[in-house]
Amino acid sequence: MYLTSQEFNDLGYEVLDNFEILERRARCFLDYYTANRIESALSDYEEEIKECMATIIENEYKRDLALKELEQGLSVSRKGIKSESVTDHSVTFESKTETATEDLEKYFDTANVRIARRHLQWTGLLYRGL
Repeated sequence: MYLTSQEFNDLGYEVLDNFEILERRARCFLDYYTANRIESALSDYEEEIKECMATIIENEYKRDLALKELEQGLSVSRKGIKSESVTDHSVTFESKTETATEDLEKYFDTANVRIARRHLQWTGLLYRGL
């Protein structure tokens, strides 16, 4: 565990009922995104890692809320127009259908990446080279 519920609260965040689940999700994301280098760097970059974890946990909480709202409301799929021609009027639609749930998932996944970059960019934990 990179961040306890008490530390999360001390950083100014509201205590969450499902903190352990969200912390595990955030930890799995950071372990993946940093190629499991957090454990070895925790003592050197403790503040940056804890801030990053807290922000990702809050983002995961918002993801859960947004998905619940979506389940209760609109579950639509979108197909856009790929091309349209005037002569003999033909319309071609996109073949890929993305649901609103997939859009939300992509949005929050991208947000997690931005959060990790913002907090850990100068630590070397995001380095992908040899």
